[in-house]
Amino acid sequence: MITRRTRCLQHPSEAVFAPIVRLWILRLLVPLGGHREFVQSSGFRDDTVAARIGLEEWAETFEDFNRAAVISDLRQLHAQAEIDCADSTVEAAMSANITRLAEWANLSQTDCRLLEFAVLIHSEQMLEECADNLGSLSSSRVIEVLSTVLDIPLPSVRSAFSSEGVLRQSGLLTIGRRGSYSLHNNLKL
Repeated sequence: MITRRTRCLQHPSEAVFAPIVRLWILRLLVPLGGHREFVQSSGFRDDTVAARIGLEEWAETFEDFNRAAVISDLRQLHAQAEIDCADSTVEAAMSANITRLAEWANLSQTDCRLLEFAVLIHSEQMLEECADNLGSLSSSRVIEVLSTVLDIPLPSVRSAFSSEGVLRQSGLLTIGRRGSYSLHNNLKL
């Protein structure tokens, strides 16, 4: 079976993710299991993403690709990102805009985090691509994924998307309710 792989590598310092986006990508890949699709037997699904999250040496390896070693390295990168990026937030301009919107629409802190993620998954192509490694998700699975990626308690995420939730009532953000779609396509801004 021939797998299409992206070989267009950028040097990691040329295009670096915001720390929070890198953390979210690593959470998608490690605790949520996206690595099963992302790390293939002979390479990565996307070498550019691999390089930008810290696996550039493996992304440039054409021979001697060791899937088990790569997954071990990926887990280490995730563990370190959880320490280094624990207090990371979105960029200041987005944060300011979400804060103004929160005041206007009476959004909770959970609502704000969910909205930040939704905006970024619709604007950061590599975040979307990493989320695609999870495959099609039901609406209940989307809530579980968001809880893990954003480190928000599951009941809080459920409440935010309930029919009484401000996000849904305002129409700012909803989850697709019929069928299974990718995470990106499930989050309707």
